[in-house]
Amino acid sequence: TKASNGIVQQVQASGGGGINPSALHNEGTQIMAATYDPISATSSLIFLINVYGNENTNLADRITYTFYDGTTNGFIGMAYQDATNHGNGNQWNQTSFALEYTPPNANSRVYRLRGACNHGTFESLDTTTYIQRSRYGANIKNSITIFEVEA
Repeated sequence: TKASNGIVQQVQASGGGGINPSALHNEGTQIMAATYDPISATSSLIFLINVYGNENTNLADRITYTFYDGTTNGFIGMAYQDATNHGNGNQWNQTSFALEYTPPNANSRVYRLRGACNHGTFESLDTTTYIQRSRYGANIKNSITIFEVEA
């Protein structure tokens, strides 16, 4: 049953595969994507995003995460984090952020999360000693949780 003026649908996508691209830092790289089929054309979507990232040279000071409506390539929002030296050889960090978006219609859409850094190569999971997915019982995952909220 559909609740009045509340959450009408929730979907979560998660991925544990490592990313160690050959793309340059100014190109960024896709971390993951989630497909979503809205129930209503007037609902808003709330995205809860959790992502692990680092850069491979110990020289960057910023990591940027951008989030797009992959169907139209429209920018939805972003987050960034400092990649300062925490005493380890790589600048790995975990970031969580939330975004709200009202799609233009109720068509199925693909939402894409990308990562980049200002120096070196952006990496996520399975690429450094302490952020490897194999640690902690392979439970470390990047995730996108989508809530559809009735207008």
